[in-house]
Amino acid sequence: APSYNQQTPPQPRPQNPKPYTTRLEAPIYIAETPQGTSKTIAAFVGALLGFAFLVTLFALRAWFTPNRA
Repeated sequence: APSYNQQTPPQPRPQNPKPYTTRLEAPIYIAETPQGTSKTIAAFVGALLGFAFLVTLFALRAWFTPNRA
């Protein structure tokens, strides 16, 4: 089986990092970039969505369990 790494030259790595990362990489430089108020708005919306998700989970669990006498 021929190895393709010897036939093709190695690809040069990009100089500037892209603003998105793959699944295996931690988005560190995204978190360190100063976004201003958009970061706080995103955190607030995320907190509201998480809180609403927990409330709906608790309500559905209380709804589907039989009532306690």
